[in-house]
Amino acid sequence: MSYPVVLYPKLLVDFIADNPIPPTVEPGVGVVNVRTIPHQTSKKMMDARTVKHQNSWFFYPCIVMGYGSLMVLNILGVFGDWGWMVLGGGAIGSGFWLYQLLKADINRFFLNSSIKKKSENPTDIKGEKLSAPQVVNRVPLKQRQFLQQRLKKLKLTLHNQVRKPDGVSNAQIGASEVVFKQVLERYFPGRVQTQLRFPIDGTEYSYSIDFEILFDEIGLAIDCEIDEPYAYNSRKPTHCVDQPQDSRRNSFFLEGNWIVIRFAEEQVVRYPESCCKQIASAIALIGVEQYQKKFQDVLAVPRMRQWTKRQAKKMAKSKYRERYLAVNGLTQNGVMRGFVQNRKRC
Repeated sequence: MSYPVVLYPKLLVDFIADNPIPPTVEPGVGVVNVRTIPHQTSKKMMDARTVKHQNSWFFYPCIVMGYGSLMVLNILGVFGDWGWMVLGGGAIGSGFWLYQLLKADINRFFLNSSIKKKSENPTDIKGEKLSAPQVVNRVPLKQRQFLQQRLKKLKLTLHNQVRKPDGVSNAQIGASEVVFKQVLERYFPGRVQTQLRFPIDGTEYSYSIDFEILFDEIGLAIDCEIDEPYAYNSRKPTHCVDQPQDSRRNSFFLEGNWIVIRFAEEQVVRYPESCCKQIASAIALIGVEQYQKKFQDVLAVPRMRQWTKRQAKKMAKSKYRERYLAVNGLTQNGVMRGFVQNRKRC
C-alpha cells in the first residue's frame, strides 16, 4: 500500500453506488456549458467573409453581358422564331441569379458588421466587457438542483450514524501538524478541528484525531492523520504497515462512519497544498464539490510507499525524518518543536 490512504465507510460506499453523479457533471467542477469569445478568431472569420463578399461582385457584369449577348444574337436572327422565348427565359434566369447574389451579399454585409463589432467590443453572456479572451462557466439549473437534492439525501443517510467524540484530548500537536493545520484552515475555513477524543470501549485508552474536517450541515466527518515513520526522541518505529495498530484504529472510525485519510508526514511537509487537493477530491466524490475548484493548478500529491517496521528502523538510523523536517525549519536545536512523546493513544 502507499500514501495517501483514503478509506470510506460502507455507509458512504453504498450511498455513492446508489446515487452516482451523472457523467455530465464533473465532480469538483460542475461546469458543462462553456462559451469562448476569441478576438483573433473572429478577426480571421471577418477577413475570410470579406474576401468572399468582394469576389461575388464579379458575377453581376457577367450576367448582364450574357443577357446582352442573347439580345444581339436574337437581332441577328440566330434563334429564328424562338428568339423571343429565348430572351424571356434568359430574362427570368438572369433575374433569378441577380436576386440570389444580391441577397447573399446583403447577408454577408450584416454578418461582417456583426463580427467586426464583437471583435472590437467582446462581451460575455450578460453584456459585460471582457478585458481579454475569457471562458464563461455555467452550471445548468437542473444539475445544480440534482446536486442539492443529493446532498439532502446524504444528510438523511448520515443522520445519527456518525460516531461522536466525548471531549478534547490534552495531547499536544507535533511541529509538522502545526504547520499543516495553517494550510488546512486556509483551504477549508471553519471546518478544521484538532484532537477530538474518542474513548475505546472496555479500555482506559482513547483515540485522538490529528485533524477533523467537519461538515456539520450534512453530518460528514473526515479523520485526517499524519503518519511519522518513527518517534523523534525514542526512535521507535510507528505506523508500520506490518503492525496492527493503525488497521484497528481505521476500523474503529470506519465503523463510526468517518472517512479516514492518512498522509505520510513527509507529504504534508513537502506538498501541503497537494495534500489538501487530495482531501478536496475525496469529498468531491461524496458530492461536496466546491473545494476542488481551488486546486485546478495544484499538482497531485506524489505517492509514497508505506514502510515496514524494519524499514522504519533504517530510516531512524539514517535520520531520514530529520532531513525532510529541516526543509521547513521544523527542528530547533535538534529537537522537534511541540513533539509529544507520551501521547496516550493506541
